[in-house]
Amino acid sequence: MPHNVIFRPVFNRPEMLQLSIDYEAEARKTGDIQDNEYTTWFLVEHGAPEKVHEIVENYPFPSVRLYRNRWWRSGEKKRYGISRNLLEGMKKGFPTADNHGIVIEDDILIHKSYFNYITAVLNAIGDINYSVISATGYRNDSSNCSIVSTKPRHFSPLAPLISKPFWNNYIRPYSKSSYYQNRKKTVARLNTAYKSNWDKEYKFNDSTTYNNHDGLINRLVDVAYIEEKRLMLTPEVSRQMHIGIYGLNNKSKPIPGNSYHERLDALRKIVLDNRLKEFNNSNVIPEKGFRKELDSWNGMIDLRQ
Repeated sequence: MPHNVIFRPVFNRPEMLQLSIDYEAEARKTGDIQDNEYTTWFLVEHGAPEKVHEIVENYPFPSVRLYRNRWWRSGEKKRYGISRNLLEGMKKGFPTADNHGIVIEDDILIHKSYFNYITAVLNAIGDINYSVISATGYRNDSSNCSIVSTKPRHFSPLAPLISKPFWNNYIRPYSKSSYYQNRKKTVARLNTAYKSNWDKEYKFNDSTTYNNHDGLINRLVDVAYIEEKRLMLTPEVSRQMHIGIYGLNNKSKPIPGNSYHERLDALRKIVLDNRLKEFNNSNVIPEKGFRKELDSWNGMIDLRQ
């Protein structure tokens, strides 16, 4: 049986992390995932609170834990940040994987059918070269849980599966200091290198504003398609839910509750009641939760190229 990896970059959102792990546990149970199928790599940012450390240490499945120290840049100690943390973690974890790695950030919930979905897509594509299997649906109004398409080719950082060859040949070469310290310059060079493909297979033209790790990978998905015809697979219906109602890019009112357990219970209820939008106006927070049709999905994949 192949062995693969899950990457979990975490920092300071313990309630979201615990709920994310709870949903992962349900998905593992539904998908009949055995302990030897995945090892989870926790990439714990420097300064993470004790509660996050406790949750990571109590994770119920096989895991490796990398605790970050601060690093020097321009005479100042800095945290890794999500892009450096994740890409450096991939350099450690991906060599231990047979086929792929899955990224689940601390503010992402996966549906209980997630692993069944991954298995079904992998079976459907067979020997086709691919870069990413997305968990983010491209049609918010769709109820067809079987349709998976090779278009649109837009990378979403929300619970994607990344193939090991794609990581090794395309992402790993950029996982280094020259990118971390000058992301705009890195993506500008990529844009220039593929200028002949602008408005065709390469979708970014000369913009350098979207330059964090997901912006980089989004460009590299195009590059892999141009060079090797590596496909990206995207479902019509999402298998993930983004619950990041507060964090680096989302400033909103806090989760109700005076203690960790009160906040966790409140967050769990907010998710179940589809009330995430009450706590954040970000357009990446879903209007509603998982589509009810996922609960009766028959496990079949309708692959459309």
